[in-house]
Amino acid sequence: MFRSTLSAFVLSTFVLVSTSALTYGQSTAEVLTILMDSDGDGAIGKYEGAAAWMRLVFENDKDEDGKLSAKELEDVAFKFLREREQMFQDIAGSKQADTVEIETLSYGNQVLVKRIDTNADGKLSRSEFKRAPTFGFREFMILELDDDFSELDPDGDGKVELRDLDADMKKEFSQYDKDGNGRAQFEEILDSFLSEEPLASFAVEGDRAIMSGVIGPTTPGRALELVLAHPEVRTIVMKKVPGSMDDDSNLWAARLIHRMGLNTELPDGAEIASGGVDFFLAGVQRKVAKTAIIGVHSWDGGDHQGSEVPKDHPGHKMFLDFYPEIGIDNAFYWYTLKAAPADGIHWMTEKEIKKFGLRPKASLESK
Repeated sequence: MFRSTLSAFVLSTFVLVSTSALTYGQSTAEVLTILMDSDGDGAIGKYEGAAAWMRLVFENDKDEDGKLSAKELEDVAFKFLREREQMFQDIAGSKQADTVEIETLSYGNQVLVKRIDTNADGKLSRSEFKRAPTFGFREFMILELDDDFSELDPDGDGKVELRDLDADMKKEFSQYDKDGNGRAQFEEILDSFLSEEPLASFAVEGDRAIMSGVIGPTTPGRALELVLAHPEVRTIVMKKVPGSMDDDSNLWAARLIHRMGLNTELPDGAEIASGGVDFFLAGVQRKVAKTAIIGVHSWDGGDHQGSEVPKDHPGHKMFLDFYPEIGIDNAFYWYTLKAAPADGIHWMTEKEIKKFGLRPKASLESK
């Protein structure tokens, strides 16, 4: 029932938005275009846009009437622009600065923001940053890599000299020296990371969809496409889903597959961790092979971890709202925070898997 209702909604809904000028110099329409372009390619696909719009309504429909008013839309835009303003101030290190010299940034951040420098003047301006497209998976991986790379690249030229590393580090980084010049370049490492950890995708095989990759902003749109374009699919088989780069997108995609009544399965040799576990738990029925492994840890909020803040901290709310919706006791959430720090991983024991209902007795359990 819900599947057919959603199909009608997606096919018939067209978003009319307010284009009144905002204090921050952008219209609501401009902001919504950025928010709905989840892969940051400058265009909005039908499933991508529909999934983004549904999420906007879910998160911002304050009067719960099932739609967003012009006032609610403008509130969304103001919130987005305030966040972008704060991010720019953090990059600039000042509330007053209107531009940032790109060459003063770490190498990874230079790579990241050069595409935002639309007039190619070597500076990042407030207006350029506010109009920047949504950061996609490549940008996320740049930020992840830059944290560690910057420590090994003191001159900021984007190259790590292998001769300057200790034996263990040299062995690790030598694999990225594709041209054999004795240097591991930032772009070489980035391309290797991207090939090793692609974004999550679904490959349909009969009534099953094989899922693998990192969950990110494009996952809700791909999940919606799976549901609408392939109504024959009943089970998502997760082979290797190491986590998510975006908890908001992950939980929204998980809600979607749960509401559609889809099942989830971990076959022999499957490996899921972090946000991949949340997605798996959203299956209405779940199947876990004996050789599948499940990893959990605390979330990382930048300057704090989930295990370090009190239970009434707002960072917990999205998870405490989510788990009851999919029929999982919040005790599991609190357990994950203590199981391992954000930069570590705890592989669940068979006893823990059964204790928290990841393999419920009434499920599709492997024999």
